[in-house]
Amino acid sequence: MGEKHEGAMQDWKQYLSTAPLLMKPEDGEPLSLYLAVSGNAVSVVLVKDHEGQQYPVYYVSKSLLDAETRYSHLEKLILALVTASTKLRHSFETHRIHVKTNHPVKNVLRKPEMSGRLAKWSVN
Repeated sequence: MGEKHEGAMQDWKQYLSTAPLLMKPEDGEPLSLYLAVSGNAVSVVLVKDHEGQQYPVYYVSKSLLDAETRYSHLEKLILALVTASTKLRHSFETHRIHVKTNHPVKNVLRKPEMSGRLAKWSVN
């Protein structure tokens, strides 16, 4: 491995071994929730804005069960939201949460003709 590659590897190791700085939100402060899905997991990060930058407050992830891996992308996004709202109930009760995604999650949850699974989740 060349010197350039060795330096990049050392930088990468340093980055991976450094814990991210989590910030405590102020009471009533609005927060943002970013949703991410993959074939095997759903993840969210709750962030706060501080002096023009975003800082993580909390991370949540869930490995998908075999049946859940067959959900549509939109169903996985909503599963991520349901998982976050369950695990971060206190934050959802004490802060205004802005969900950030490029999919129409809000519109889907308000449709009366949605699938039974989505209808059940929207009630929770």
